[in-house]
Amino acid sequence: MQCPCFFDDYFRLNYPKGIIINGSIGINVHLYKKRGYVNKVLAGVNYQVLQRAFYQNFKKEISLNVNNILITLGGSNYNELISEIINRDFYGILLPSFKQI
Repeated sequence: MQCPCFFDDYFRLNYPKGIIINGSIGINVHLYKKRGYVNKVLAGVNYQVLQRAFYQNFKKEISLNVNNILITLGGSNYNELISEIINRDFYGILLPSFKQI
């Protein structure tokens, strides 16, 4: 028996019958049910899709001196966080979509 599987992250589409997987933080099955989804839903951080390199156990030396920090916001400026980060003397990479900082 085959069953289609859909990876979702934003409630954008009305999926046909199948399984929806959303591994985002703060997402749960009830949010889908409230929006009328009838599909089987696997939601939350227990359903992250990761490459093996990210979940294999390996030893890495961690420096106590921090030289650089990379902060990403997933391609959006939710709650104007970029301005807050820049005001804290962090270096950042801005995408062209952020016209007003």
